[in-house]
Amino acid sequence: MRLSSILSLSCLAVSAQAYWKGFNLPATLPSGACKSVNDWKKDFAVVKSLPGKFNAVRLYAASDCNTLANAVPAAKASGVKVLVGVWTEDDGHFNAEKQALLAAVKKYGHDWIVSVSVGSEDLYRKDTSAEVLANKINDVRGMLWSVGAGKVQVGHVDTWTAWVDPKNKAAIKACDFVGTDGYPYFQDAARKDSYNVFWQSIEATRSVVNSVKPGTWVWITETGWPVRGPTRGKAIPSVAGAAAYWKSVACSAFSQAHTFWYILQDYHESPSFGVVDQNFKPLVSFYADAGSHEERPSSPTVASPQEVLIPASKPHNQEMSAPGAIPSIDAWTRARERFTEDLSPEEKELYSEATAESVFYGASAAEKTHKANSSSRKFATEKPGSLGGVRWERNVRWISKSSPPPFDEVHAQF
Repeated sequence: MRLSSILSLSCLAVSAQAYWKGFNLPATLPSGACKSVNDWKKDFAVVKSLPGKFNAVRLYAASDCNTLANAVPAAKASGVKVLVGVWTEDDGHFNAEKQALLAAVKKYGHDWIVSVSVGSEDLYRKDTSAEVLANKINDVRGMLWSVGAGKVQVGHVDTWTAWVDPKNKAAIKACDFVGTDGYPYFQDAARKDSYNVFWQSIEATRSVVNSVKPGTWVWITETGWPVRGPTRGKAIPSVAGAAAYWKSVACSAFSQAHTFWYILQDYHESPSFGVVDQNFKPLVSFYADAGSHEERPSSPTVASPQEVLIPASKPHNQEMSAPGAIPSIDAWTRARERFTEDLSPEEKELYSEATAESVFYGASAAEKTHKANSSSRKFATEKPGSLGGVRWERNVRWISKSSPPPFDEVHAQF
């Protein structure tokens, strides 16, 4: 079996867990026209057809372009679930968004909802204060409770730099979940450093959130690498770079957090992050590869928001320095070169940063997943002589701690 097949299979095994996996989707077509029900059906059909068993999408608005009125019936027909966005920009808009969400829940119930994000990057843009945002989060939660949708989690999506800002603790305390956006591209990071830079932002966010409101889950609500656009520092957009970023980041993200990739399609934008082209043809291989993990930092060095300049052109992230690279091993380098010698230049770029450590990581992760899911292993660990499959208490505790919640219990986490 080719090394690429082994690595892809190991990632599929690792990521085949009960986390929401999906894409961000805009409410408009490239022409600027609002999407119809049929347009949404086409989008959802594409999401469902891609390898990887994607099951959810994130939408930014409820009332704009009749988003929920048109998207919800299409989502229910396709089986795709929705992370709903509710804009908070001004009171009039906020009320219109709430009413659109309320109407959708009254008409279709709430089984189509993954969760609700009240606002998107408001704290980064300084459109509001954490205290005002917290009140709006609670307002939406109360509205959902009033119509029997109290189990739906309500939170907020913002840049990681906003979440680590001490001034925003009130928003964290109001959230059932925290959605974080992280883009190494907007931190001017080289593609080869992007894995470290991305995971530093996630770990920094998790650390702050856990200190403010322990047990609150951090969701990955935006990340990606542009297929084209302007160069930013060492960050160079390219299809090969986007594919490599997917292979190094997507697999690890999908295996440990609810993740919404940015973005399914945006070929008319610059920079463009879309993973499918104007004909919905994939630009990356959706078989995320555990073998292409760069070394993940265990103790990220966090720069304070005041120490870093944030690009004004896009409301996203700040710069972090990545830890030193692991020294290469000559024998491994030679083996890797022999394996890649018959590949195309694009394929060679995907494997150019693979290390012996990353291969062992992928194999170890796959083996751990097998241990957790193997029916024969579970049978072998049953208490001798017990009836009804009663397992030792220690095994029950281990399984309960290591297994992620099923989809129907996602709103009951912690």
